[in-house]
Amino acid sequence: MDRSKFLTNSYPWVTATLLLLPWIYIQSQISINSDVAWLSICADRLISGLSLSQGCFDTNPPLNILIYAPFIFISKAISVELHHVIFWASFALAVLSTFVTHNILKHVKIFDRNERMVITLSFLCAITIIPTIYFAERDHFIAMGLLPFILAQLCITYKYEIPPKLKYFTLIAGGVCLLIKPHFGLIPAFLFLHRAYIDQRIFKTIKSPDFIILAAMSTIYLASITIFFPDFINVILPDIINLYLPYNDPAKIYIYAKLY
Repeated sequence: MDRSKFLTNSYPWVTATLLLLPWIYIQSQISINSDVAWLSICADRLISGLSLSQGCFDTNPPLNILIYAPFIFISKAISVELHHVIFWASFALAVLSTFVTHNILKHVKIFDRNERMVITLSFLCAITIIPTIYFAERDHFIAMGLLPFILAQLCITYKYEIPPKLKYFTLIAGGVCLLIKPHFGLIPAFLFLHRAYIDQRIFKTIKSPDFIILAAMSTIYLASITIFFPDFINVILPDIINLYLPYNDPAKIYIYAKLY
């Protein structure tokens, strides 16, 4: 690569980095979100040996808590305050997600270089500056993994070749993010239906790598909950049903919500 081309390719990244510096300074000084703080406490309690129903009675599946466990291990290993570890590790994941997205876009032939850069930098802005107080929240992690996962799915659908390591890393990492809140799985499910419609072959879609990976990860996750977190099924889940199912009348929900 000649020098002029290198400078041209580097200019958007250097500009984006400089624009992010004020945000990094401000965001690193902000206290972590209350949900993040609570789920980190829950993760610490699970690590110490308490069960879900004893340590933190949370209505979300266990992965909502477990995603914060690595931050706790890192914090204790390097003796750095947990909130600093959460910010910098989450920022590193955002940068990684951005570069993965950019590399996948290189193989999507309908976009030229400028369009790829606009999409990539818009995504970087969406997962750094825009979340503000929701930075490092569960939905923030889902957003980091969802776009690369969708792009990988579309590459499979439209036969755009992407390097196997990049493809499988994206599908596995994106699958973990989707399992944080499983209802986000409706998005890849729609893309599976879209692919089956295009190919006119449902079994070909079922044999595709993204379907197999997501199905396998979902099965392993359900089995893990049954084996390692039985109190989620026996104790927490019945309370979730009792809590949410009675509120099926929109008028009553509105009245109850107004009281608070």
